[in-house]
Formats: sequence, structure tokens, C-alpha cells
Amino acid sequence: MSGFFEIEATWPEAPEPDKLDVAEIAIRLGYDYLTRVADIATRTNRDYFRGSAVTLAFWLADHWWRLRSEPIDPTNMPSHDWRMRHELSSASGGTLWPPLMIYSGGERVIIAPILSRRAPIEPLQYLDTRVRMVTGSQFELGTDNFFNLVLDSCARSADAAALRELVGQLVAERGDTELAAWRKLEACLGFDPDQAPDAVVEGLLRLAPVLGAEEVKEAATAFPGSNSSRALETVLKVTEDSPLEVDLGLAARVDPTRDTRPYASPWELAESAAAQVRDIIGLDHGPIGNEAFGHMLLTRWETLKEASATARKLPYAARLRTRATSEKVAIQSVNLIDRRFEIARLLGDAIWTEQSAFGPISDARTDRQKFQRAFAQSLLCPFNDLRANIDIHRPELSIDRAARHFGVHRNVVRNLLAYKGVLRETLEDQLEAV
Repeated sequence: MSGFFEIEATWPEAPEPDKLDVAEIAIRLGYDYLTRVADIATRTNRDYFRGSAVTLAFWLADHWWRLRSEPIDPTNMPSHDWRMRHELSSASGGTLWPPLMIYSGGERVIIAPILSRRAPIEPLQYLDTRVRMVTGSQFELGTDNFFNLVLDSCARSADAAALRELVGQLVAERGDTELAAWRKLEACLGFDPDQAPDAVVEGLLRLAPVLGAEEVKEAATAFPGSNSSRALETVLKVTEDSPLEVDLGLAARVDPTRDTRPYASPWELAESAAAQVRDIIGLDHGPIGNEAFGHMLLTRWETLKEASATARKLPYAARLRTRATSEKVAIQSVNLIDRRFEIARLLGDAIWTEQSAFGPISDARTDRQKFQRAFAQSLLCPFNDLRANIDIHRPELSIDRAARHFGVHRNVVRNLLAYKGVLRETLEDQLEAV
């Protein structure tokens, strides 16, 4: 992860009063520019594009809450509404805006190439960039600095007064603890400010003191929309009534940050956590058998195997702490291979949150859900062991065999190989692995 996020803007000519400004704008993370442009006619490259900094500032301020708090759709097929709020190319003004999307991972903000097809060759072409991420605080600082720069430099240009009012309103909202919590939930639900049904947001906020504010936001992103609070209440009731209990006390002995670099991705943290769990249970290598899997959670495999999939018809699974380390769990999976993976995610969630009272297990693209999935993958199918069971030169031919060996779905093996560079990594793989 880069150390800072910055939107640079310079004006070759001073913005004229009451006219739209024209600036040279560059976006960078650390020392890497995400706005590298190839000028086909002159055969030169540059780090910036030309456009209105006021227009860009308007777009950022207008969609700030959703940029900061709303993740990407887990299907990688975002709606038109989502794209208008998260893809820079949706900004107005006739500029060839960078083909980038900005969205939340939770405590981090992701900046990535858009998912749509490459545009046809034009006189100006943006150079390819990889998926990048920055801490939420650095993203906030970078946008704040950009707002101030634009307001100072374009004080008399067209729309400057309206921009100043909009930015002032945003600053006030962020400074109001209760209103900021409301805005974050609206964004997690997929709504613009003041567009979410009050009853839905209020219903979620009522559960925050019991479940935790972060847990409620995670539930909102797991099932966004106007039925989110009702869904959470149903999931909570089903989990409370579930006869299946596991012990996740092992989570307290694991520190995902141990031996990882600063700003490590959820994937890197998950690998560290999974290795520590394997060390604790005395299985450094090889598959985790069913009996050992049950023992890890202080239960019998037969109990896990025979448990009803009480969350099968619900939008997400969940765990709910009932005693010190004991958790009621509502699971969705019926297939036993998938069930092992899902239950491993429960342990991963307890590790990520340091044993919070409640944990949704969903398809969402938040850092928390990414950690769960990566933890389950690395716990059940460590990459170092996988390499010994794969023909690196012809990996596709041995994926199914390796999946059977480790007791996981073939997609687990395929994803691991892609994240580690053995198979070609797609943009979708990058979005999951960052």
C-alpha cells in the first residue's frame, strides 16, 4: 500500500472569472501516477490529464460518502447507479476522465481500473494501471487537500461558490458524529445522502449498541437496500435459535499482523493468521482432516456434518457470541466441502475482529470478508503445500486432484494459483486479492 494519496492540479493559465477552469490534473499513490497518458500524435507520455479541477472536486464531494463507505458489488457487475457514483468517467464536462473506479474496502479505499471493456484507440490513451489501495485516512486527507487547492486557486471561476458551499456542508457532516454514522450507513446500503428510508437506517442504528457499529455496517454491505434492517433482524433471530455452537477461543491466540509488512493486505494477514492456527493445532503441513477440523473448534466433526443449514435461505450466514468463547452459528452450506470452508471463515472473522460479538459471513467485497475467505483458503490449502501437489508447468491439469487432496472446492485452488502468479491473474482476481 502506498504511503499517501494526492490529487495534483496546476493551471497553465489563471482561471478566468465566471468561466470553467482548465487544469493539468494528476492522481498518485505514493510515487506512482495513476493518470499516465500516452499522446499518440506526439508519441509522448505524461503523468496528467487536462480537465476542470472544479468539476472533479464537485464529483468527489457529491459522492464522497459512497466513495468512502460503499464497496463494489460482489458479482463484479455493478449497477448503473453504482458506476455513476464510483467511476471517474461519469464526471461531466466533456473531459476524457481516467478509467478508474474508487470504492471502499472498509478501513481502506480501493482505486482500480474500471471493469468495462477497453475503449477504442483515441489520440489520447490512458496507460494500464493495477489495482491499488490507500488507507481511508490518507484518502480523506488527499481529497481535503484537493478541495482546498481548488477553492483557493479557482475562487472566482464558474461554480466556485457552489463548490465552496458543498464542501462546507460535507465538512460539517463529517464533524457531526451522529450524522456521520447515518451517512456511512446510507452509503453502505447503496443510497445517496438523505435517500435511504429513515426506518431502515434507524433499525440498523438501534442494533449498533448491541452488535457493534462495525458489525452493523458489515451487515448493511452484506445485504444493501431497503430490506437490510429486516434481514439483519431475521439473521440475528435465526442465529440465536441455532442449535449449532462452536468454540472460537483459538482466535485469541492469533495475531494476523505478526511478521507482516506495514499496510499488509487482508490476504497477507490471512496467510499469517492461518499459519499461526496450523502451528497451534500441530498441523504445519498437509490437509486438515475432518476430525482435526472439529477438534480445532472443540466439537465433533459429526456435529458439524449433521447440523442443519439454518441460514440457507438467508442473505448471509452469521456467528453470535453467547459465552466467553462459545458462538452460535447459522450456516448456509449443505455441501460438506463448502461447509468446512464456511466454518473456517467463522474462525477467520473472530480473528479479524478480535472476537467481536457478532459476525456476518457474506459475499461482500469488504476487507473483513476478504480476510475471511483468504484465511479459509490458506488454512485448508496452504500454498506451500499446494505447490507440491501441482504441476507448475501445467497447473490446470492438476487443480481437481489438488482440490480433492485438501478437501476444498476447485475454485479455492484456482484462486490461490492466480493470486500467487502461477495462473494468469484477471482484474477480478486483483480486486479480491488486494
